[in-house]
Amino acid sequence: MADIDNGKNNAYEGTRIIVNTEDLMFLEVLAPDSLGYFGLDWVKNRYDRFRDGNLYLIVDKRELPVNVKVLYTDTDGEFFGYYQSGDTIKYSELLLEYPELVDQITALEPVSEIYDALLSISEGQELSKYNLRNIDDLVNDFKFNKRSPRASSVMLSFDDVDDILEIFDVEDEDKWFVRVVTSYDGYEFEYWDNVHDDWLQGYGLDHFSGVENETRIDNILKVILPGHSINTNDDKERQLICNTLETFFPSEIEEVLDTYIHEQNYCKTRGALKEIESDVSNLFEPYNIFKVGEGYNYVTSVKTLLSLYENVGSKKYTLKELLAEINKDTEVGGWAEYTYETDCLDFDQVTMDRTVSRALDSMEEGLEDSDKFEDIEEFKKMADFILSKYDLNRNYETPKDSNIRFTIHELDPSDNSVLVTVRNLEKRTSEKRRLDLEGFNNLLTQQELFQ
Repeated sequence: MADIDNGKNNAYEGTRIIVNTEDLMFLEVLAPDSLGYFGLDWVKNRYDRFRDGNLYLIVDKRELPVNVKVLYTDTDGEFFGYYQSGDTIKYSELLLEYPELVDQITALEPVSEIYDALLSISEGQELSKYNLRNIDDLVNDFKFNKRSPRASSVMLSFDDVDDILEIFDVEDEDKWFVRVVTSYDGYEFEYWDNVHDDWLQGYGLDHFSGVENETRIDNILKVILPGHSINTNDDKERQLICNTLETFFPSEIEEVLDTYIHEQNYCKTRGALKEIESDVSNLFEPYNIFKVGEGYNYVTSVKTLLSLYENVGSKKYTLKELLAEINKDTEVGGWAEYTYETDCLDFDQVTMDRTVSRALDSMEEGLEDSDKFEDIEEFKKMADFILSKYDLNRNYETPKDSNIRFTIHELDPSDNSVLVTVRNLEKRTSEKRRLDLEGFNNLLTQQELFQ
């Protein structure tokens, strides 16, 4: 680099000297020719990049060769600082290194309205919460502390979780999931094809749990599937019961499953949202910005906010931009994984029970009013009498003749009949017969009629 005293006139040609002391010089560059004299060929060669903004130099004459810093503000007011080598230097570092030039350096940095307002408050000027709200919409409330203005409290409020997450660098799939769970419909954790398939496999009988519901289902099964009970752990039997119930009562089963899907999705959406809110609610706490109450409200002080502006080395930000800047390296997310597994938070069992009860009412009324059955009450009595003594599809000896044996296959409510297979071991014969209750009693007491 050429010594600053050599070719002095040429060095300053194309500049405007703003400050010139024994130790320091602060000048504005108006043309590129002088840059080479300060060892700034990299700036001169890229001058087109700096032409539209404002370019300044700090020349530190306390060192030989002189130490030069480059300060540049673009057309948007964005500030950039560089060492003589081209490496970047922070705004805050320049202020610390050159306290004599604080006024000149700070004049280059754009200042946001909210920073200006907070600074005025810290110096004792009393502003109302309405003043601050009009300046920055993140401000919800403000309480001025006359004794200690810097301790005045500021409440910041976000609209929702999505509003908070705008501050952070969140993966697109996590943003998508948050938008879905915070939407009106929520996320479809459970869907019809899956839940209906589970029902057909026999896994849906738990929807009818509870003593009263189980008793009512068993009474219905006495008519449509005699000899079976909801209180079974046999997978094939549970599958048979579910399929039979849907065959007789498709609309009622659909209503029960639809309600289950809706309530599951609703409670899992609440569970996912609670996890997300838990993850983000205290992210500002390390900066002395604390969550208060329900919703998305945070409280801090004027002093804290001003110190954050100082820490990031810029006064240009709105409050939301300030929070984004201090959290630019904060990692949050991973919520898209909740689509695979999410806890159900406070399942609405009351609504589910109400739907099940209404469905059972409809089933019972359907049986009573159906023209498919000869006499429901008589059939129930017949079923109770027979099934209290005999199981379906099991071989029995008649009470008076061990050679005459029978198997009950089904009880038919359409004509109140019993389908049985009667075997004569002595004659080696076997035949199926459909009997009414009287005929079934005759099989037990008058075997000669079946020989």
